[in-house]
Amino acid sequence: MPPAHTECNTHSQGAEIQMAFPGARVGKALYTMWCGIMVDPVRISGGDHSTLLWDNGASAKEVVRAILTEFGCTENNIFDHGDFTRSWGMEMLLPLWLSIYAQTDSATFKIKVVSWADASCCTWAALTG
Repeated sequence: MPPAHTECNTHSQGAEIQMAFPGARVGKALYTMWCGIMVDPVRISGGDHSTLLWDNGASAKEVVRAILTEFGCTENNIFDHGDFTRSWGMEMLLPLWLSIYAQTDSATFKIKVVSWADASCCTWAALTG
């Protein structure tokens, strides 16, 4: 524990689903989030944390964004990371999520993308409730 990925940096489960069902609209979010936060995002830091989103096109993105906002995510906290060519990144966060869970003995935490307007870097911060 945490589990290892058999394929990383080049492959994703989202891309696998898309290849198996080429006509499907596929969107990916909520991957590293406890179900209690999924349906009540304000439970942590008043909802001020990042929800990562990948998709295979604008129509999938619209559906996933609608679901996320219905759950209570704010538009400015939905981090659109593009299409499935980069979705393996979210899958690689699962070992980090599981490690934090094991260390804190709680799934009630989220990750936030924080960036600076005058810098070209981002930092990750784990938020706990």
